[in-house]
Amino acid sequence: MPAYNAQQYLKLTVESLRAQTVTDWQLLIMNDGSTDRTGEIADSLAQLDDRIRVIHQTNQGASATRNNGLALLGSSDDPICFFDADDLAEPDLLASLLALTGKHPDAPAVFGWSFKIDADGHPLSTNEPVQTDVVEGLRTWQDFVARNWVQSSGCALVKADALRVVDGYDSQITIGEDWDLWYRLALLGPLGYTSKHIYRYRVHPTCMSLCVRGRDGWDDRRRRLAKWKKLTPKEWQDDLLDGLARYRRRAVVFALQQCGESLRRRQVKRFVRCAGRTMLHTATMFPPTRWLEERFPYAKAR
Repeated sequence: MPAYNAQQYLKLTVESLRAQTVTDWQLLIMNDGSTDRTGEIADSLAQLDDRIRVIHQTNQGASATRNNGLALLGSSDDPICFFDADDLAEPDLLASLLALTGKHPDAPAVFGWSFKIDADGHPLSTNEPVQTDVVEGLRTWQDFVARNWVQSSGCALVKADALRVVDGYDSQITIGEDWDLWYRLALLGPLGYTSKHIYRYRVHPTCMSLCVRGRDGWDDRRRRLAKWKKLTPKEWQDDLLDGLARYRRRAVVFALQQCGESLRRRQVKRFVRCAGRTMLHTATMFPPTRWLEERFPYAKAR
């Protein structure tokens, strides 16, 4: 669990893990150079529960921190969950994922569903409808081209040997580093999934997905897609292009929805920015070129 300036939520997150119906687990908290009381709180939690271990390091970012944690585990074959320090786990999260692993023993990883909560823990209106019937199955690498089906790293259980094969997280990617990991794992074999809600993903002003914007986001997307083209076998390249086309269509639909919402709220600047982004996604399979960005400055991600 990488933790950076997570003093507000760290204790709540760890308590949700201590409430698991499965009790045989170990938690490694990686204090990533926090400047608040995160390290102090982590140490106090470790004193309460001998299953918790704390490592303090200089700030290196979430991906590098997760990789550092993997290195500390050595040759252990125990499956791994990558929890975030501000989210919450349902009591049966580990039990559900372990049961799913038993049903799909060859899958490099398995994952469940999550729903979003706000800073105070209340469900957000943007959550997808809860399915009354639990659906289980497999997601192939083709599925992960157009969409990141694993909504948060904490709702997945990954085999340690599979992580070693794909060499963990790419520390050069800041936005979408988890998506990149799931794609590379899916190239090894389909990932098992369940539609059961087992995780609560907290959305707040300081969460990573909202803090990294602009050129960093576009550059990460370029790096990720270029990497996928290199890793994907030649005989699968057509499927990769089809998946990227589906991804582009999803991006256009999302941008159009933002345009409509901006008009409804009479947010003119936001509407112009979203409209420009729609044009960019429509014009190219990849993130916008310098030529387009110069002519549509409002379309730059912010």
